[in-house]
Amino acid sequence: ADLEGMVTELDALTSSFGDDELNATRARLMRDVTLAWTGSVSLDHIDRLVERLAELGDPRQAAFMSMMVTTMASLLGSGRSEVLDRITRFEHGPFHDDPLASGLAAASLAMLDLADGNARAVVQLFEPIVADRFTTVAWASAAALTLGVASLYLPDVDLTDAAIVVGARARAGGEEGLDYAARFLGAVDAVRAGEIEIARELLVGEGTTFDRYTTMLDPPGVLVFGGLGLLPPSNVPGMGKYLAELARQRGDLPKATNRCHALLDFAIEHEWPFLLALGLDDLAAVLADGGQHRDALRILGSVDRFFDERGLTRPPHLTRRRTEIVDAARHVLGDATEEATAEGASLDIAAAATYARRNRASHAASVSGWDALTPTEARVAELVAMGRTNPEVATTLLMGVATVKTHLARIFDKIGVRNRQELVLEAARRTQTTSGGQGPAT
Repeated sequence: ADLEGMVTELDALTSSFGDDELNATRARLMRDVTLAWTGSVSLDHIDRLVERLAELGDPRQAAFMSMMVTTMASLLGSGRSEVLDRITRFEHGPFHDDPLASGLAAASLAMLDLADGNARAVVQLFEPIVADRFTTVAWASAAALTLGVASLYLPDVDLTDAAIVVGARARAGGEEGLDYAARFLGAVDAVRAGEIEIARELLVGEGTTFDRYTTMLDPPGVLVFGGLGLLPPSNVPGMGKYLAELARQRGDLPKATNRCHALLDFAIEHEWPFLLALGLDDLAAVLADGGQHRDALRILGSVDRFFDERGLTRPPHLTRRRTEIVDAARHVLGDATEEATAEGASLDIAAAATYARRNRASHAASVSGWDALTPTEARVAELVAMGRTNPEVATTLLMGVATVKTHLARIFDKIGVRNRQELVLEAARRTQTTSGGQGPAT
């Protein structure tokens, strides 16, 4: 159900709790925890309700809800120190042996492991939870989704048994959350096998409640955060990564660059090394598309090192993208390709992020003018200056006419002209200036 529907259901469910302050606080907590996933209620607000619940005489429930908030904090990207502080306070409290709260504490620690790129530790924790047929529906769903996320970069992890157990429970009980979790695990297997369309069909099927989120993102983005269907893109750590890739695929390199660097800033601030590595991997693709091949290779080399040190493997679609980046660079750099990649491998990802920021600053002066054009934009401008029509340019460059129009709009903006006629005149002036009247500029 959508958010409004879920809140209505929660209000109906908690209406029988009673009118006294204790029960009213319990009801308010259930409602506001749901809203917190959307970012419309702060975790500080939830913390205050938890403290009040303990004061009113239900400290055990307060301990459980405190760990629920801790798990949310880890998923929503709170800093490592904050999450660890929450867990430490729980472990030294009177209800540290509560099984549900302890499970949430373990889940929070697992999310920190995942943030570090230690996906294997996450798998070891959640595999038995998912396989246990007596695990609560909510816990089984959350565990299955987390298991799928961790396994996306571990192709040797067999998800078959987990998918069978979760799917059987979903069919027996009609549980929508478990049904989505089962399809999610199947989609992870599909992506690891390179079957992106199968993954899309599993995740964007008839009747799913996640259509409005999954249709706007590429399947890998759905795989990591699609299960958190209530979360808007701006509120989910890592969602910016997939929006950055979407912008890159559409040819909007400035937007893709901005989104990548926003993600790097977030990952550094919140101490998420794995997210930092994934953001750098996307940035390498953006740089390569913009003709900055040596910079792309250096960043790629650092990400390779991060993956190798943690035993992680890119899924096929990202492996193909890496190959395309290297092949494009080799066409330009030749034998220097391996050298640039090796230079990057000498950098840990924190150093690579610093390098990426410095590199961006050095290119900031070229946000306008002819030097700001990407190689593709420069070629489009050259052909238009030669008098070619949009269909002729499209045929020459093997792209659609609509894509040519998109490139021209960006070219006009960067060069400061209003139409193709002004572009032709500006190109002629530039040729005359740079060649001294002896021929076209090179």
